[in-house]
Amino acid sequence: MASPASDPAIAAPHLEAEEPAVVTVAAAAAEEAVVVAADVEKEGEGEDEEEEEEEGECGFCLFMKGGGCKEAFVAWEECVEAAGKEEGSDMVERCFEVTANLKRCMDAHADYYAPVLRAEQAVNDHADAAIAADKAKEGGEKKLDAVAQEAASAADEKKQQVEEKSSSSSSSPTTTIDERKEKEVVTEKADS
Repeated sequence: MASPASDPAIAAPHLEAEEPAVVTVAAAAAEEAVVVAADVEKEGEGEDEEEEEEEGECGFCLFMKGGGCKEAFVAWEECVEAAGKEEGSDMVERCFEVTANLKRCMDAHADYYAPVLRAEQAVNDHADAAIAADKAKEGGEKKLDAVAQEAASAADEKKQQVEEKSSSSSSSPTTTIDERKEKEVVTEKADS
């Protein structure tokens, strides 16, 4: 049976759900890499370009390039850098495919990229928990409103029942009292 890490067809649906977190983590790392690379270029003018790149790269970039996904990471890095240079360019949209390729490669080389994959999973779990908490809060408020409305209707029904009983009960004693008073008045008049 194929696992999501080894079969891209199985991994693709999984990717869509996790893609924003991957892009977020990767985008932060790419921005750091671009800033560091720009600083190194300014400082080390005249040095060999290859030496400059190796010395100025962040630890994350060196780690990513040290595994089996060097080409995929370089392609992703170039895409992010190009998207950053263009005004109004949406990095997530523009680099979606390259990011998905990098993620598939990292899943295929999970033994090497395990620390990054675990960190990504932790970010996803945290985001899922926050979403679930928001939904539970919204659901709780809706449930509370429904319970309050149900209680209000039950109270209205009970009030109506009490009023009906009291009006039917009170009309009998009132009628009886009124009838007694009439009889007394009639009896008094007859006696006089």
